[in-house]
Amino acid sequence: MSGPPAPITEHRVDGLAVTRRRPDEPASSTVVLVHGAMDRAASFGRTMRRLGDIDVVAYDRRGYGGSLDPTAPQGEGGAIAQHARDLLTVGSWAAGPRNDRPVVFVGHSLGGLVGLVASNAIGPDQHNPPSAVGAFEAPLPWLEDDDHTSGAMTLQVDREQGPEAAAEFFYRSMVGDRTWERISERDRQQRRAEGPALVSEL
Repeated sequence: MSGPPAPITEHRVDGLAVTRRRPDEPASSTVVLVHGAMDRAASFGRTMRRLGDIDVVAYDRRGYGGSLDPTAPQGEGGAIAQHARDLLTVGSWAAGPRNDRPVVFVGHSLGGLVGLVASNAIGPDQHNPPSAVGAFEAPLPWLEDDDHTSGAMTLQVDREQGPEAAAEFFYRSMVGDRTWERISERDRQQRRAEGPALVSEL
């Protein structure tokens, strides 16, 4: 990489908060990054800076961060099929007006599962399917048969206390109680508000 990284630009695509770092002369493929449960595009900031010569896009999945719509019905945006459709929409947008740039999906955790489902859901109207999919630490729910996984325990908390408590439980189990206690009350409230999306996708 030569020179400073290209600046980040912010966009709205079908109601989703999207960030893009596109150099003047990008490498051949555009990379779309997909975050995991209760995460957001901002977590990919360092990754985006390191991919200096690549056109790279990250977005807040529906129900999270800048794509959280407080007026949406309970749980809207959580279904994996909806996330897959959103990813295909963002991928088509990133491919450009002629839809001719190669696009690669790279997802972390649940985002990896979204990428795999999206690549398997390509229909006849998808003119430019992804050329590759990368899945890092993706859960494989069809292989898990354990009531003691984080997801299963989170769903139990939801049944007993509701989606806001489930979101807090999941966040604490992923990053620890000390991290939860360090974030502001405003951030805690936003994380709790993401509970319906989390429960729906789990």
